Order: sequence, then structure tokens, then C-alpha cells
Amino acid sequence: MIRAVFFDVDGTLISHKISDMPESTLYALRKLHEKGVLLFLATGRHLRELERLPLHHFPFDGYVTMSGQICYDRDFQVLFSNPIGDEDVKKLAEMFWEKKKPLIFKTKDSLYANLIDDLLIRVMDSISTPLPEVREYQGEPLYMASAFGTPAETDAVIKELSGCRASVWHSDAVDIVPTESGKIIGIRKILEHFGLSREEILAIGDGGNDMDMIQNSGLSVAMGNAGDELRRSADYVTTSVDDDGILHALQHFHLL
Repeated sequence: MIRAVFFDVDGTLISHKISDMPESTLYALRKLHEKGVLLFLATGRHLRELERLPLHHFPFDGYVTMSGQICYDRDFQVLFSNPIGDEDVKKLAEMFWEKKKPLIFKTKDSLYANLIDDLLIRVMDSISTPLPEVREYQGEPLYMASAFGTPAETDAVIKELSGCRASVWHSDAVDIVPTESGKIIGIRKILEHFGLSREEILAIGDGGNDMDMIQNSGLSVAMGNAGDELRRSADYVTTSVDDDGILHALQHFHLL
């Protein structure tokens, strides 16, 4: 029996063609909520970003943010956090201060960039996101960094870091997180808090950073707009976010 559903945000709940949730998606969320199914977000986004997205103030039961780096309950109390190690933070800070390429730093309470250029503008526009503020890094704990550039350029950043890996979410952008991290680690912390088992959850996503939760949930769905590898790994492939994919997936598994 499915007692909880974990949703990716971009390309899963939110369509960037309309910069909003499709009406069918919001309807499906409301119906699940009425049935008592617990609903969670599992996203690479920072909490501050979620506040600015068209999620219609829906009452989610918890949040796995920054690809599992910080998890919150429904009242936004921290359940788990996993900062980047000090040595890698020092190397990232040097790159941030050099300002050769855009970097976004994500701390617990804020996110900001070292510079704004045409590349950053283009990538942020593709995910319906306002540009971050530009400011200096002051040494606070760092949970995620986003690097922008060609695959070769972002690979070069990762090679400088001994305890981090890249999570690809755009052809010209990656998230940098600790090697031992991922959405599924955050999800497991949520499961412990709510007394849920792996077999009782459904995970739905469309991107490369959704792979670990798709492969480690009781049931899994890849959106029709997902890449081939994710589609092969999922139990079911639904239609795209723009073609009522969430509603069709929930109906397929008889949750609606």
C-alpha cells in the first residue's frame, strides 16, 4: 500500500513551458491529500527557491531540498543536514572569488552567485527562476554549489574536489554535492521520521538527479519528458508534465 509520494519539482510538478503547475497536477495533489496520502517534495532546489515557484502554497508534508542536503518537516524544522567538507569548501571558495565562471553557493538560509553572465541568465530563464543576488562568500557552512559551463568546464571543477560529485540537471549546469549524498539519503531520513518503509512510497521524477530515488522506492514513475536511462529504470513511464503526466501516473497505480 502506498502511503506517501515523493515528487521532483522541475519538469515533474512544474512545466517550464507555462511556468506553472498544470491544472491536472494541482487537482491530483489535492485529491491525494484528501485521501490522507503523505506528499513530499524531493528537489535540487533551495527552500528559498521553492518559496518563489508556483507551488500554490500547497501543504506538503515535508521537503527534501538541495538533492538531499537539507530535509525539513511540514513546519520547516530541519530533520537532516549534510554540509560539504571543509577542504572542498576552501577550493570552491577560491573558484568563487576568482570569478572565471558563474558559481552559485547555497547555504542553509540563502543562495547567491559570484557573477552574472549570459550563460547564467540563459540557464536560469530555462527553469523559470529569477537571477540570484551577487555577493561575497563569508565562510558559512556550504551545502551545495551550482557550476555553469560546458561539460568539460564543469568536469574540471569536480576534478579539483576530493569529496564531492556532480549531479547534472542541465546541459550547461551541474550541482556539486558531497559524494555520499543524494535525494534517496534525504528520503530515508524522511521515512525514519514518519515511520514509513521503502515499500510504502512512490517516487516520481524526470531528471538525472532523480535516478537514486527512482531505483530505491517501492514504486517509481519517470515522466514522459525524462531521459532514456531514467525511463528504463522506472516501473512506469507516464506522459510528459505538459500532457497530464502526474494525473495519469496516479491513475495507473489506482491512487486516484
